[in-house]
Amino acid sequence: MNEDLHKQFSNIFNKSILPMLKKNGFRKKITPDYSYLNPIGIVLAIFLVLLCLKMPIAILFLVLLIILSIPILPSFFVDYESKLEKRSYAAKALAMPYLLSIFGDLEYQKFLENTPSNPYVAKIKNFKVFNTSFLKVIDEMIIGNVDGVSIELFENYSLVDMEGTRNLTVVFKFPKNFSSNTIIVEKDYVRNNRSNNIKDLNLQKVELEDIVFNKDFLVYSDDQVDARYLLTTSFIKRFQEIKFLYKTPYIRAEFKDDELALCIGLTSDFFNCKFSNIEKAREAFYKMFKEIDSIVNLIEELKLNLKIGLYARYYLLDCIQD
Repeated sequence: MNEDLHKQFSNIFNKSILPMLKKNGFRKKITPDYSYLNPIGIVLAIFLVLLCLKMPIAILFLVLLIILSIPILPSFFVDYESKLEKRSYAAKALAMPYLLSIFGDLEYQKFLENTPSNPYVAKIKNFKVFNTSFLKVIDEMIIGNVDGVSIELFENYSLVDMEGTRNLTVVFKFPKNFSSNTIIVEKDYVRNNRSNNIKDLNLQKVELEDIVFNKDFLVYSDDQVDARYLLTTSFIKRFQEIKFLYKTPYIRAEFKDDELALCIGLTSDFFNCKFSNIEKAREAFYKMFKEIDSIVNLIEELKLNLKIGLYARYYLLDCIQD
């Protein structure tokens, strides 16, 4: 993250977000509800007294202590996490417009059901790199324009998902003309039944020269020449760096209809800004700010904002820069 963006975050957080949080009741510290532990505490005290007195009945209270702990302890932690989650959602809804204004003309939305009338669900299902069989909810969405590039970002999760519970799907529409349908998937994706949606497209396998890339990924396209112009050396390098950056179990890409879709597997909530007290709010929001920046930065990293109409010019420019 460059120094200018860091300063903009500090300025907006101190002048807008923090006062807004204080005004809306976020000063109060979130603490666990220790009343859950009262029964355990009582039984534990009796057990220790009986143990000190060396009374055989102490063993029964030990058993009772274990039985009580099994349902109570999980409830204790779940209740605390639930409180943090509710605070996170409320704070995020208030702060997102300020954070997104730093990057461009972006809008934040929360929780969209998978319904036939939802155009964004249809958008995701249009791409074959995302396993849509179990798509249930678009948990969060950021849409808008940055540096002349349209961006639609969806964090979606499934009721049942063989690939993991969460995906980050990012769709860029950018000023480069291509007519092919080109797909990058990890080899594991093709080793199982989830690859049927790609096989149905009757795409041809594309062999690239990058040995390291070929060990982990497969490329399919309906135009061999087109695919090679799109998948330049720089793109492949940055694509692999994204996988390392997010520590993701998988990353896929699809070029289609002048759009690039990236599907990134997540192991946790991406835009998570949980904080138990107001003093920790800055740290939580800065983490989320860096996550947004990492996505928006892909526009520059993948050269999506270059207005180059001819493939030859795009390919030549890439070779020169590499």
